Amino acid sequence: MGDAAVVVGTGGVRRAAALAGRLRSARLAGVDDVVPADSSVGVLVDPDVADPEAVGDEALRLLGSVPSEGALAAAGSGGRLHEVPVVFDGEDLALVATQLGKSPGAVVAELCGAVLEVGFLGFLPGFAYLLRLPSDLAALARLPRPRRQVEAGSVALGGGYAGIYPSASPGGWLLVGRTAFGLFDPDTPPYAVLEPGDGVRFVPAGDAEEAEGAGRDADEAPGEPSRTGGGRPPLRTDHRRALEVLSAGGVGTVQDRGRLGAAHLGVPRAGAFDQRLAERANLAVGNVASAGVLELAGTGFRARCRGDLAVVLAAGGGVTLALDGRALPEGAVAHAPDGSTLELLLTRPPPGGAGPAAGGAPGARAYLAVAGGVTGPVHFGSCSSDLVSGIPPGPLVAGDELAVGEPGRPRGRLALGPGRSGTARLRVLAAAGAAAPLSGTVWLVDRASDRTGVRLARLEEGGAGRPAGDGGAPRRRHPSQAMVTGAVQLPPDGLPIVLGPDHGTVGGYEVACTVITADLPVLAQLAPGDEVEIVAVTREEAADARRAAAEATRRAASGWLPASPG
Repeated sequence: MGDAAVVVGTGGVRRAAALAGRLRSARLAGVDDVVPADSSVGVLVDPDVADPEAVGDEALRLLGSVPSEGALAAAGSGGRLHEVPVVFDGEDLALVATQLGKSPGAVVAELCGAVLEVGFLGFLPGFAYLLRLPSDLAALARLPRPRRQVEAGSVALGGGYAGIYPSASPGGWLLVGRTAFGLFDPDTPPYAVLEPGDGVRFVPAGDAEEAEGAGRDADEAPGEPSRTGGGRPPLRTDHRRALEVLSAGGVGTVQDRGRLGAAHLGVPRAGAFDQRLAERANLAVGNVASAGVLELAGTGFRARCRGDLAVVLAAGGGVTLALDGRALPEGAVAHAPDGSTLELLLTRPPPGGAGPAAGGAPGARAYLAVAGGVTGPVHFGSCSSDLVSGIPPGPLVAGDELAVGEPGRPRGRLALGPGRSGTARLRVLAAAGAAAPLSGTVWLVDRASDRTGVRLARLEEGGAGRPAGDGGAPRRRHPSQAMVTGAVQLPPDGLPIVLGPDHGTVGGYEVACTVITADLPVLAQLAPGDEVEIVAVTREEAADARRAAAEATRRAASGWLPASPG
């Protein structure tokens, strides 16, 4: 699955769970995460440390000592039984009834008459894939095109599973009801309420008020405020070095290398979308490559410096950093005195409107690094915010105070190179058994794209794509499996979705190919309206590109920042 992951077939959900446990116990060098799913285990690898194919071979060796699916089933799970009150008023309930030739009431009765089993967690934090549906419900297909957003608490069916969406997110299942049953608490182990082997019985709730009384308090269930950044108090710190957000502008978040080791709970890795720019910015101000930075999409961000800070902006073109109203040279590391103001500005086009003055197309994301690193609340070993899962704090808001660590020795300048011009090129590795990996077509980035996924439309469709949830005959079931950033999902409508860092950890749409590690920064900088070409390459070419990118990063920073202004 690309050049940084392998998927190992296990033949069953219980064998997948057992193999995942053995892989975690083995603590193989270079393995970042292990994600069990329906009948497979995804192993996410740092390709600079370990060869994914060698890791896959070791996983197969371990699988040889795992008992059969039947033997594991006979041993039993010993899980708990959870009763979940549901208001059955989902927008797809009538469609489900029509497809099955039943009344909505009969569908509800059949669903509530079954005791479902938690097979595995994934997609979102605490999202449980519920097995043992009645056969006709298990035959329901996912939507031909996933919705851009499904409300938190939605109860849904699709692809052989039932599930409850813990937070507002994209989703491709059929919505039959809603509940306030709490599924995940990022502050309290074991974090997820439902665990593999647990039983779940849906119980019809007379009204929304009855459903609200289920599980944890509704106030504790993650929801839409985590996606928008609204509804939370500003972050505070008494640290003597800090950034005080005056205006959040577009979408700003704190990001680092992301979360490792929690994908089996459904927690996305998140982290900087353009890891290359974030790493270069950190190196320029004397930080370790994994230090926290601000990822900024759009303009209008303004912040006040608390303490004397050294800062740099790494951008793909089109924006610049201003210090007390004065635009800084591109890639310059600047001394920002206590009380000074930083602002992200759109680069003025040259006379005649020929495009950004910096050259090339403007990038979708810029990275502001501060000597010492920016920090925020830490969950699962990372201060990164993702915009879907509900792990706080989410997008920055005016009034946030972000602590800055103790600085190292900043460099003087960061070489960024020209912005991209013309059609973007994404190099991919085809998935095993997949058809031709979407090459030979120029795609257009859809306006619905975000950190969860970059949606592509055919050029002649003008970027509008097709409406989510439009009709279509039932499709064959595609078992859910681990997903990675850069995976190119191909829903039945034929319009690709390239997964970003906030993607669901498990997904069920077919993966046609995966963007190579070296080109993930290209994916990160795509903006609505950009044209994209997908090009298949070999594993050797992917490795060469990764090594070249790493060498360019090592040489990106030069000089040293003066000890005082000027």
